[in-house]
Amino acid sequence: MVRQDCHVILGTQTQVESNDPATGELVRLSVTREGVKAVHPEGAVVSFRLPDGPFDSDVVKAFCHYVHFFASRQSAQHWMADHPGTFLLTG
Repeated sequence: MVRQDCHVILGTQTQVESNDPATGELVRLSVTREGVKAVHPEGAVVSFRLPDGPFDSDVVKAFCHYVHFFASRQSAQHWMADHPGTFLLTG
């Protein structure tokens, strides 16, 4: 589950939380309009997938199901082995 506050819209720091889909470990980010200020655990990464074409009514199935926070690169690589076309974004 991802939790976001409206504080980002207001310009203050907010917390984003998500569970690693491979391990269940909680990943936390502190973000502002300027970017990510803190990440826990420190080695967390996010997966991404470039779309094959324009988004349509299946954007969640074709894109969103591939964008996740992972507690570690190893956890992400394990998950990515079963999800071709994904790659990691790191800070």
